Amino acid sequence: MQQKAFIKLLGLQYKILYKKGLENKAVDALSRQAEPSSLAAFTASTLKLLEIILEGYQQDDQTKQLLTELSITGSNDKGFTLSDGLIKYENRIWLGNHKEAQQAVLLALHSSGLGGHSGITATYQKVKSLFAWSNMKQFITDYINACEHNLARAQQRMQHQADKHRQERSFDVGDWVYVKLQPHIQQSVQCRSNQKLNYKYFGPYLILQTVLAERLNLVGRRVIPTVLVQRESCPEHWAT
Repeated sequence: MQQKAFIKLLGLQYKILYKKGLENKAVDALSRQAEPSSLAAFTASTLKLLEIILEGYQQDDQTKQLLTELSITGSNDKGFTLSDGLIKYENRIWLGNHKEAQQAVLLALHSSGLGGHSGITATYQKVKSLFAWSNMKQFITDYINACEHNLARAQQRMQHQADKHRQERSFDVGDWVYVKLQPHIQQSVQCRSNQKLNYKYFGPYLILQTVLAERLNLVGRRVIPTVLVQRESCPEHWAT
């Protein structure tokens, strides 16, 4: 719903007037809201983007010249038209060479919650349906690749911080170990009516065999030892 509203509002110059009390004859859900903060925030972000686009027309010489031409003719044979102060190319908002406006569009349609960090193809199709500028696909590709690189670096930093609280453990055949299970997922060992009160560790189990398994992580291929355990009676010196 937000994306559809965003698309409809982009090409319009508008104001939202709120009527309260007896002035509003048609009562609806919006009129019952004391402070429509979410709508105000959404509208403010849309208006801010339009302001950036209009300011960009004055900073780009080619677009500024095109705006002057369209102010007189209204349209030209290259597919450009002028509507409510916005230059449109084949009914899509033209951004010209203004990098700030292009980045603002990708911030709204890719990096925000509305965009959802979609891939290159999905983001390109979404942006292409609303906006137009030269070398759009290459710009979107470079932007998303940089975004994914920054995301990978952030994940590595988070992994590094999490690993500070972990320890590498090694076990041999014949050792007794406790096994940590996820109570809401793995219920083969014990099933209780209240999963929140279930045990996290089960055992002790006797290690019968060590098996090598491979796991792919961000750094590369790494060999992870996996142990085969069996539940038996615990040693006598463990009993209390």
